[in-house]
Amino acid sequence: MNPAWGAMLHDTIVPTMLQAGVRVNVIPSEAQANLNIRLMPGDSIHDTIAQLTKVVADAQVSFELAPDSGENAPASSLDSPLYKMIEQIAPQDFPGPSWCPNFRPVPPIRRSCGCTTCRPLACCLSR
Repeated sequence: MNPAWGAMLHDTIVPTMLQAGVRVNVIPSEAQANLNIRLMPGDSIHDTIAQLTKVVADAQVSFELAPDSGENAPASSLDSPLYKMIEQIAPQDFPGPSWCPNFRPVPPIRRSCGCTTCRPLACCLSR
């Protein structure tokens, strides 16, 4: 399978920050990692954390939600007036392929992973 499809078909987890130790010649007594978790619509962060806990299987490792993590973004509506307008106008400039929601093209297809960082725009796009 093309790796470009990975984030479109399942949840993703990326370590974005690692912290451990105070000096280069001292073994750290503890470590912390920040994981950026992007969930597919309908998936639960609590189920994901339970699965991570099960896979790691180490009582000394714990997973906590960041205070500002919030809920998973809902799936975007394909029936909104905005999407219907895009669906109607896009073929005029780009005839041929079927259209589906995306933010950046992934060759050779015209799809991409959704941007969960656009979650604050959901209120504007769902009107």
